[in-house]
Amino acid sequence: MGDVRDALEAHLRPLGGPFLFVGAGLTRRYAGLPNWEGLLRRFAGFTDKPYEYYLGAAGSDLPLTASKIAEEFYEVWWNAPEYEASRQENSGAETDGASALKIEVSRFVDDELAKSTIPAELADEWELLRQATVDGIITTNYDGLLKEAFPDFEVFVGQEQLLFADTQGIAETYMIHGSAAEPESLVLTQEDYKDYQARNPYLAAKLLTIFVEHPVLFLGYSLGDANVNGILHSLVQGLRAKNIDKLQKRLIFVEWKQNGDATISETVVMVDGVTIPITRVIVPDFREVFGALGARERAIPAKWLRILKEQVYEIVLSNDPRDRLVAYADIDSATAEDISVVFGVGAKMAIEGIVGLPRLKLFADVLDNPDGAYPAAEIVERLLPTFPTRSWFPVFKYLRGAGLVADD
Repeated sequence: MGDVRDALEAHLRPLGGPFLFVGAGLTRRYAGLPNWEGLLRRFAGFTDKPYEYYLGAAGSDLPLTASKIAEEFYEVWWNAPEYEASRQENSGAETDGASALKIEVSRFVDDELAKSTIPAELADEWELLRQATVDGIITTNYDGLLKEAFPDFEVFVGQEQLLFADTQGIAETYMIHGSAAEPESLVLTQEDYKDYQARNPYLAAKLLTIFVEHPVLFLGYSLGDANVNGILHSLVQGLRAKNIDKLQKRLIFVEWKQNGDATISETVVMVDGVTIPITRVIVPDFREVFGALGARERAIPAKWLRILKEQVYEIVLSNDPRDRLVAYADIDSATAEDISVVFGVGAKMAIEGIVGLPRLKLFADVLDNPDGAYPAAEIVERLLPTFPTRSWFPVFKYLRGAGLVADD
């Protein structure tokens, strides 16, 4: 024990901040929620046919299986008395034949997560996950478990929101298959998957930078998972075979295997005839993996980095730096809504500060900057009183700029 943690920590160190790509395995482990097929099996039980009937009629195609169950469940939902309250609560939200199933799947996922507790034997592992230093999360899960682990992360739901939002690539969770908080966003049926696949090249382009610039740890998936293969297919299409080496050491597949020792090795997977190098980690639990993620220190918390990037983006986009010169109390006591990032045009003032600015800087400011490079009120209140009274220095420009001198 410890060898894999040390090796993974060393592997990640030169690669930048990691992203997690999270599948249903983590939700099953910590909250006992079923995977996609488990959800379909459960809701098939509310119709007059067993799950195997729908699966066989769909030729074992799960999206088509979901569509067939949704069609039968629609009638059940509209007529069964046990769904009366749900029908009233969601009146007007039924946009198509799959809406009823999505509404109840979402309600089930939310209710089960609310009732769940982290198993005692996994409590230390869960705490290590919460302490992990990661730049962001991509997930195909519907539930809010990751929001509990990373409460400060901004959440983007579905392809639509992710494609058109101004994402910053730090302290963000991308729920690419939708969220139980928004039932219509779920990617569940064959129709949903067709729409998802139609937009997938655009989503892959959005995520391509993440895969090229960050290590990505796949958790809760098997190597043959269809969602993983879909993402890898899009990456191959976007990068072309000649640029696949840009992914070197950045794709890390973490597989849970109940018995045996933890191992880490370099291997490859084939996607569309292209060989992709990956790092494969096999573990009996996730403590060493999460411990390696938590070993990375960050000078500024991720949520503040995100606010910083967001405000820089807004200033550049709007070309409007108004209200960016402010005074702050302790940042640790502030909320995200209270935080504003301060920028100065010209780095000298930021480096030297107001107090300690030499007199020659003021002479240069008077001669070279008619509008003034320094905040007048700050100069009058904080700098001028520090100069010896027998020395010469300009005052009237700053007195006037601070509103302390009249026109006459």
